[in-house]
Amino acid sequence: MSLKVIIVEVVSDVMCPWCWVGKRNLEAAIKQSAGKYEIQVKWHPFLLRDSIPNEGQLKSPDTPDNPRVGMHMKRLGLEAGIDFTGKTDRTPNTILSHNLLRYAFENEKGGWKVQNEVQEKLFQAYFTD
Repeated sequence: MSLKVIIVEVVSDVMCPWCWVGKRNLEAAIKQSAGKYEIQVKWHPFLLRDSIPNEGQLKSPDTPDNPRVGMHMKRLGLEAGIDFTGKTDRTPNTILSHNLLRYAFENEKGGWKVQNEVQEKLFQAYFTD
């Protein structure tokens, strides 16, 4: 028996912490529907900061008075299984990451599955590694 396919299209930027929390919450919802539907997630680009130069832009130092990750974001991240570290000292220009996501969808066997895995790795590289 084939499952009904539901396509979820997400517009996101890889530098958006809320998008990663939302991705994890969406994945939890998808797990709850396992066996009922085949849910495919396709990622579309959105530039949160379209004026960032190609080399990125330095962030302010991470200090107790000015943390890169606020308490609310930290708590919601942990609830979703994400440890937002604030280690990254640069705000990136994300155009190349969006190109990579498009390539993963269009040129890799499995398309949306590969694209979703790449999206996760990009979030992880920016927010936790």
